[in-house]
Amino acid sequence: MTVAVVGSGSFIAQALRAKRPDWLYLSHKQMDAAVGAQCIINCAFALSFRTGLYDGTEDIDLSLARLASKTDAHFIMLSSRLVYGTGHDKAWHEDDPGKPQTPYARNKWQVEQNLAETLSPDRLTVLRLATLCGRESRRRSFFGIALDRLKAEGKITLDMAAATRRDFMPVDDAAAAIIAVAEAPQAGRFNVGSGFGTACGTIAQALIDGYGSGTWESDESAGIRDAFWLDTAKLRAAYPALPCLTPEDIYTHARACGAWARGQ
Repeated sequence: MTVAVVGSGSFIAQALRAKRPDWLYLSHKQMDAAVGAQCIINCAFALSFRTGLYDGTEDIDLSLARLASKTDAHFIMLSSRLVYGTGHDKAWHEDDPGKPQTPYARNKWQVEQNLAETLSPDRLTVLRLATLCGRESRRRSFFGIALDRLKAEGKITLDMAAATRRDFMPVDDAAAAIIAVAEAPQAGRFNVGSGFGTACGTIAQALIDGYGSGTWESDESAGIRDAFWLDTAKLRAAYPALPCLTPEDIYTHARACGAWARGQ
């Protein structure tokens, strides 16, 4: 299987490269070089899509899908759990309707719709990712912000109640799932996450435990904010060899990330 990964500098692509260095890694400006690959994975996303309106001229997924449509390539889009919306008191399932609430989520949702109209259903896989986490610095993510503040201020500040549970997944485990899909593609939508929620306060404490010092505080007046977790049964059924994560795995991973930050 010849696999091309577009967005070579991204957090996810770096995790993929560590496991599969034999794949072809390209920047979005090199996407034409993906022609001939049997599977194309896009990890790139226009920065303007994070806060602005959808613009088809900047849709990297759509450009790659059009490229893939001229060959027999299978296309894998990395979408987001945010397409489901917020305020859910149970696990999000792939069949739940999309209710995106932010520009980023709406743009991801629009990209999903565009790809469905561009590629035949049997050649498209959409992976809706949970909150991926790892050894991050200067990255606008939960772990990235928390670790940067821990190093700079000795404190992690949560803008939600400590009991808020979210689906955290180590990026290496997400990479393993993406690799499994790329090497034996199955079409459709799949949630990719730990399959359960972990309290944000627990994550903050684990990062501090690994770091070796520091404190954390939460905004209890904000209440439970953007709690979510993903139903991953469909992915597990399609790829049964993937390991099942446990709450202890997430805690151990967070501690390791804290220890890594200490050495930076």
